[in-house]
Amino acid sequence: MRLYSVATSIVLFNLLANGEDHGKVYLKSEPSGAEVFQAVKDGDKEVLQSLGKTPVLVNVSLGRQKLVFKAAGYEDATLELNIVNTEIQKPDSIRLQPTLYNLDVIFEEGWGIYVNKQTYIKENKPVATPATIRIPAGRHEIGLAKQDYRDILISVDVAKNETLEVKDKPTKGVSNLISKSTKKIDHSAEPSKKPDPSTTLFNSEQSLKFLKLNGGEWSIKNNELVGTCQGDRQWATIDVVYKQIYSVTIVAKIVSPSKNNLRLFIGPVHAILNWEGANENHYRNGNRSNRHVTTPHVLEPGKEAELVIRANNNQILLTINGTEQFKSTGKLDGTISFQAALGSTIAIKSIKIEGEIDVAKKASAETRSLP
Repeated sequence: MRLYSVATSIVLFNLLANGEDHGKVYLKSEPSGAEVFQAVKDGDKEVLQSLGKTPVLVNVSLGRQKLVFKAAGYEDATLELNIVNTEIQKPDSIRLQPTLYNLDVIFEEGWGIYVNKQTYIKENKPVATPATIRIPAGRHEIGLAKQDYRDILISVDVAKNETLEVKDKPTKGVSNLISKSTKKIDHSAEPSKKPDPSTTLFNSEQSLKFLKLNGGEWSIKNNELVGTCQGDRQWATIDVVYKQIYSVTIVAKIVSPSKNNLRLFIGPVHAILNWEGANENHYRNGNRSNRHVTTPHVLEPGKEAELVIRANNNQILLTINGTEQFKSTGKLDGTISFQAALGSTIAIKSIKIEGEIDVAKKASAETRSLP
């Protein structure tokens, strides 16, 4: 770290001596059109100066800088950069998270709540009335369902914390919401002709055909997919691109004597379990500035763990052995990858995926959902 600091100081000195005191940064966001501000000191205060709207190429002073992204209907996002030269930097696109509002749904007890025809889940359990749900701004269809009763459907426009008091009277009949929510996703109906990835057991070398491999040593041993890191940027990607991922369940472990580094990429969510740099685990959804860190290491080397990630009603929840580790907002889509890093060996016993395949896209060994 000291060598890095000294080198940075020398670069800064040379640039300033030549009158070059700014670097360039190309900024993108999802959605585009977010206004970018640079945080600057004004005495004891921090003020925000507008740099433009994404996508945008901006001049930023050399040194450590904080940029803030703002967009109506979304939470502010912060990106911290260390500008050390005048070359154009291109950080990851900033994925903004929708602002969520409380909606109190008031009705007789025991009716399941659906948002836009999807079961509303909280702490891994369906939510029933009366209850408070959190949803982004905009128009939504709120559904109430109970076995042997007709569904109650109400459209609401959400722009703040609100109360929805349902006055409809229950009517005997058939619930379409309940019958649809119990159906399993049938990948075999997809015209992609790809192998059904809904449940994959790594019990033969044929299982490798379901994967795109990039570097490292990957093989099937003892009915497990075993990967050993032999350098940098090595991973195995499920040979399917998803336009929406509802849930992923992985049974995996770090193989002893390795102790560190089982990494997962589930769409935009990146999890580093048993980080090698400290007794920490790192999680993020999208850009690197939104990193969530937990302690201590969550995996016991040599022991299998069940890792589950679910996305429902704009809520993302990751659990390990039934315990919540990370939650965020947004949608899961893209590819699913495993990575062994920095000398580690990992073993994947099985993976179960519920999602909708994007037949217009193809997975490759060179790309993941995150760079």
